Amino acid sequence: MRIWLAFIAAMVLAIAVLWHHEAARNADRAASATAVKSGGVRRLGPDERRRLGEQITQAIAHAHGSATSSPPNATGSPGATSSPGTGSAPALADLPRIPLEQIGQPLHDALTAAIPLLANCFKQHGATAVAQMTMWSDPDTGTVIDTKALHDDSGQPLDPAVESCMRDSIDSLELPPLGQPGTFDLQYSFKFD
Repeated sequence: MRIWLAFIAAMVLAIAVLWHHEAARNADRAASATAVKSGGVRRLGPDERRRLGEQITQAIAHAHGSATSSPPNATGSPGATSSPGTGSAPALADLPRIPLEQIGQPLHDALTAAIPLLANCFKQHGATAVAQMTMWSDPDTGTVIDTKALHDDSGQPLDPAVESCMRDSIDSLELPPLGQPGTFDLQYSFKFD
């Protein structure tokens, strides 16, 4: 009798494990489908963004042959509000740069796919925002952004609420990998009509 009870308990446990595994696979498929529909672009929570930024920076440093534990902010020092860290990071000038000609169209497509994720910032204030950004990318991990500066298309400051919303939104984005480890500086105009 005990053997049968143990057998039944083992079967119930096996079914539960298989069911949980299938549910996790379905959730992963749904997340992948959402990422594909949005051009591989998604918004991350602050902790997830920080962890991904650290992973990317470590991968870049490993590929470049240096050690680091946190992604620098726009000035090249650790501890950006969007990607806080505690370790030392190489200066931006010491990191490998990704040439524009190798990533032009995929990067344009990813940033275009990001526009709907940023549009909430402009619901009541239609305009063009010009963002100066540094992209951090690893081909196996993804791409994150640190926003250096934001202004309108005439070089004037944005409304503070819009600027804050844009900075938080841009810095929370995960883009697809840019094909090689390194950084890429970019000025990009987001046009909201």
